[in-house]
Amino acid sequence: MTDDVDVPRRLEDIAKAVDGKIESIDICPDGHGNAVISYPLPKDHWLTKPSFDEPPMPFVVGTMELRSGMTREMWADAIKKAAKYAIRASTENGKINDFDPDAMVQNFIVGMIGFYTPNGKYEL
Repeated sequence: MTDDVDVPRRLEDIAKAVDGKIESIDICPDGHGNAVISYPLPKDHWLTKPSFDEPPMPFVVGTMELRSGMTREMWADAIKKAAKYAIRASTENGKINDFDPDAMVQNFIVGMIGFYTPNGKYEL
């Protein structure tokens, strides 16, 4: 078991190794704890690519009604709701500006098609 004094030093070493900074450290009465370390994205991360690509548009929907009866407006409304969910989930309802863009993408997927479970619902 590590001495409690070593924990902050070890966390500082981790933060330094990823060019980050410690946002918070919490030690619980039972000895467990957690820390939040903020660090920059890798230089080759998809978010910071210098050029803006064409949108992928895998589900192109024009202004005509689809065979399913859904309209472009219905799709846009559903996508907007999923995007808002992803932003709220990734920023703790707007409390944090330093969010993980990959987590936001994953939250958008959940918002669009559900959880990775047999029925798509969140179940414990």
